Amino acid sequence: MDKPKNLRLNLAKIMFASLSEMDAIINEHLKKAQTYIKADGSPVTDLDLALSQELEKIASLHSINFYSEENIGEWAFPLMVVDPLDGTKEFIAGRDEWVVSVASLKSSQLDGEGWIYNPLRKKVYHNISRRSFEEKETYFGEASRSEWAKGYYKESFEQFRMQPMGSIAFKLARLAAGEIDFVVSLHPKNIWDIAAGTLLCKEAGMSFYAKGKKVTEFVPYFEGPLIWCFDELYPQLSKHFY
Repeated sequence: MDKPKNLRLNLAKIMFASLSEMDAIINEHLKKAQTYIKADGSPVTDLDLALSQELEKIASLHSINFYSEENIGEWAFPLMVVDPLDGTKEFIAGRDEWVVSVASLKSSQLDGEGWIYNPLRKKVYHNISRRSFEEKETYFGEASRSEWAKGYYKESFEQFRMQPMGSIAFKLARLAAGEIDFVVSLHPKNIWDIAAGTLLCKEAGMSFYAKGKKVTEFVPYFEGPLIWCFDELYPQLSKHFY
């Protein structure tokens, strides 16, 4: 059942108020987190679980339904969608390409707030300024390290250049902030992977495309190929992935 409270949750304010507690949890587990293998074969660590529990407490305190990779709850609104540690493989490998990804959804209509935190780079992505598409000689994009290692991408094609990067949420945050120009994923994604980043990209004026169609509604799971970019860039970019 949908909860009637907090339809205008100030996510950024709540998350910044919780940042010191989250940092304490991260620092406690940073050097000694145990790794386990889930039923689907993917890794999970003590840090994933501890952060998920902390964020669930926050959602409960504010009467928000909770939907996390580590605790899949009811798909009902208002909803907090969480990937407590997006980029677990990057965390295990010791790279600084993992983030805490939190989205507050008022409805399924891409309506809400995104908040993404990279603890190792000490950078928070939120409250993104809207900007307009700019024509460039070269556009830079990123894709997952696992897809890159399988040879799915060319480093350069036409006026596009690509490089591998870890967490999908981190890539989307970088896109929203103007650090890159597009993000591609050929594999499917769950909503906790992309909700916060997609909302940040929307704030910046960009769109999310799944299987060749612009996404206007969140669902729990999206089949690839997936592309995030400005609408003006999409036609020329997409022909390389469909």
